[in-house]
This record gives sequence, structure tokens and C-alpha cells, in this order.
Amino acid sequence: MKFKCPHCSRTLSLSDDKLREYLPDDDTQAEDDTQSGRQVWIMIIIVATALAGTVGFGGGALLTRPTRNRTAAKIESVRATAAEEVQQATRTAEQATKNAQQATAKTRQLQATAKTRQLEATAKTRQLEAQVKALHLRIANLTKDSQLDSSDSLRLAGKQEVPSPENINNKDWEIVDIEVKITERNDVYWQFSWRLTMKNNVAQTKRLSGEVEFQDADGFIVDTDSLYNIIVPANSSKTFTGSAMVTARIAPNIAGTVVKLHE
Repeated sequence: MKFKCPHCSRTLSLSDDKLREYLPDDDTQAEDDTQSGRQVWIMIIIVATALAGTVGFGGGALLTRPTRNRTAAKIESVRATAAEEVQQATRTAEQATKNAQQATAKTRQLQATAKTRQLEATAKTRQLEAQVKALHLRIANLTKDSQLDSSDSLRLAGKQEVPSPENINNKDWEIVDIEVKITERNDVYWQFSWRLTMKNNVAQTKRLSGEVEFQDADGFIVDTDSLYNIIVPANSSKTFTGSAMVTARIAPNIAGTVVKLHE
């Protein structure tokens, strides 16, 4: 068999035996056709399966789209809520910081005010102390200038309180004498010194208390001085002394004294 080469245009010859080697017989050709058919069907099945999967995936996507949309919307809502909460927390933190700064400024202002007032109070205290010291000095000078000697002393009449019937009958104790004398006089106060003599008439110690009343000429009380722990030994007499400071404004009204005692 002869044929022409399409590339070099040369004429080639091939024997029948050689040609048979390259050309299949009828059985071989039938087998090859069967094999090719199978391959075609396999390809068709593969393509159909792929198409079915694609269609199924597309259908499933269409069916699940509402759910996916709702999920996406929910996620977006959660994100928006979280963003709002973050913004709210940020605003709260900023407000807290602002409040803390204001509180710090207020505290510093109060501390400064307190310090200023403390300094003012200290200065006022020192001023008052100076005034008190000056007043004491003035009183001392007045006392020194107006000190009474024995010739200027004023002796006041003293009397004892009228005893109760029980005391009259028992006569357990009695006031022997009471003397009162002005020992100091100035523009601020008068000092009245007193001397009280008591007598115990029984064999037991007597513990008494009471007061000295400074009265005016009409018997009204001008001032008083308390007496405590007037202790008189058994069957003996004892003298007690003391003094009272009376305001200079009312001291000139004093005309006499009365001693009141009780057990």
C-alpha cells in the first residue's frame, strides 16, 4: 500500500502484512468500540452527577438563604448592640474620670480653705491669748493699787442659822463664831475671807456641809459660798477658813453673812 507523507511529500509504501499490524481486525474494532462506549457512558454519568450536585447545592442554598439571612441579621444586631455597649461604657468611664477630677479639685479646694481657716484660727487664738494676758496684767495692777490694809478692811457681822427643834434639844453641835472680812477689792471682784468656829458637843465625830450666804441689808442673798467636809472631832472645837470672790458690781450690796449647816 502506498501513500504520500503530508509533511515531506514523499511517497511511502507499506506491505500488506505490515499494514495488518497497524489496522485492527473486526473483532478488535468491536472491542474498541465497546470500550469507547463505556467510557462515554462513564463520562455522561460523571457529568450528570456533577450537574445534580450543582443543582442540589444551588437548591439547598436557595432553601437555606432565609435562615442565613436571619442569622446574618442577628449577628449584625449583636454587633450593633456590642458596639453601643462599648460606646456607653466609654462614656461612663469618661464621666467617671471627669467626676474624679472634679472631686480631686474640690478636695484640694477644701484643703486649701481648711488650711486658711486653721491659720486664721491660730492667729485669732494668739490674739485672744495676748488680750487675756494684757487683761491679767491689768487686773494685777488694779489689785496692787487697790490692795486693802488692815485699817481699810471692812468687818461684816456674822450670825448662825437658827437651829431646828431637833438641834435645840440635842445640841450635838453649834456655831461658835463666824467672821467675814474683805481682803481684796478692785474693779473686777471683791474677795471675802471668812473664818468659822464650830463646836462638837458629843462623843462622836461630826461631818457637816452647807454654805455661807452673803446677804444685803434686807436679808436677801447676794452671793453664796459652799462648805464641804466640815469635820469636827468628838467633844472639841475647830476653826475653818475660806474665801469667796464676788463680782465688783454686786459686792457693795453685801451687809452681812449667814451660815447654814447640816449633817
